[in-house]
Amino acid sequence: MEFEFKSAVQKRQAEQRKRAAQFRKRQEHAQKIREEAAARTEEMLQANTQRKIQAHMVEVRDQGAPDGGVTFEEVLQWLPNDTLKGDRVDLPQEVLEKLQTFGDKVKFPLMFEIYNQSKDTRLHCGVREFSAPAGQVLVGSQLVRGLGLKLGESVWLRYKALPLCTSVKLVASGSTLGDYRDFRSVLERFLSANFCTLSLGQVFEVGGVKVQ
Repeated sequence: MEFEFKSAVQKRQAEQRKRAAQFRKRQEHAQKIREEAAARTEEMLQANTQRKIQAHMVEVRDQGAPDGGVTFEEVLQWLPNDTLKGDRVDLPQEVLEKLQTFGDKVKFPLMFEIYNQSKDTRLHCGVREFSAPAGQVLVGSQLVRGLGLKLGESVWLRYKALPLCTSVKLVASGSTLGDYRDFRSVLERFLSANFCTLSLGQVFEVGGVKVQ
């Protein structure tokens, strides 16, 4: 009887271990499915954003967007700089000197289109200061993420005389959005302090909230 009892206990324990292993396997499988679905959703969002950006740039090109008669393009190697916020970059002094040759045609504040050829992504940026090393542009994290930049790459910089924005529609999402009583005011202060340009399809983060 004692042997039979031990055998029954061992059998029950083995079944419990088997069920526990099966449960863990099902949980892992479900987690994998959720992660794959989230990754596919993110890829679709990114692809949609890039299509909007490219369509906008084609529209601007076809319309012959005026830049005040200033044609200035420069290829620069980019470097990360954590002190730069929003759409600001640091440029070398040589860029300012070249732009000064256009005289009054150049409009201030200076704004540029910055283009990552490897990802075919374009955004716009302003200038914090002209203190970067020759042949280089210092870029903050917002632009690095938006352009999909990788170290060692170069970017195209083009002077742009952008029109004044009169209205903008932004969509905010994220688990922390509900933490803000008046997120619109927070967003307005953030944009005023960190951005002088906005690009169609641009995505940025404000206090854990995704905005595009």
